[in-house]
Amino acid sequence: MLVLNTKYLKAQKVNLQIFDTVSVDVENQVSVAFIGTFYRVLGPCEPFQTGKTRRRDIYTFKVNNDLIGNIKVDEIEITPFVALDSLSKLPVNLSLIEGRQYRVLLNPEAEKLKFITEGNIKFDYHIHLIVKEEIVAITEID
Repeated sequence: MLVLNTKYLKAQKVNLQIFDTVSVDVENQVSVAFIGTFYRVLGPCEPFQTGKTRRRDIYTFKVNNDLIGNIKVDEIEITPFVALDSLSKLPVNLSLIEGRQYRVLLNPEAEKLKFITEGNIKFDYHIHLIVKEEIVAITEID
């Protein structure tokens, strides 16, 4: 099956297994698809001028299998609210469990897609973090 990637206006060969549980409408929204292991870690310590520090929770998927063939990064970080919220816009109520594998379908903004597909850009939390609206589907792999 060929899917037209409207971001770059070129057809890409896509593994049909990617879309076995989503509709054709959803299929046309996907520009990034992979199977990845979900995990949570603490980020580096960030000092404040007040003398206090904080550590950011990092919620990420380690990319195990790129299903479309365009991912150049090892990990894709998502907003913590996706991992903790029930994802009402997705077809299932999902609680992500650390260490489990998931099939992840994304339609990120242009700057985030460039980060994911070029791989030579330094991650910036304020620019490259995947937010809830950019997630097309997340399904657990049995």
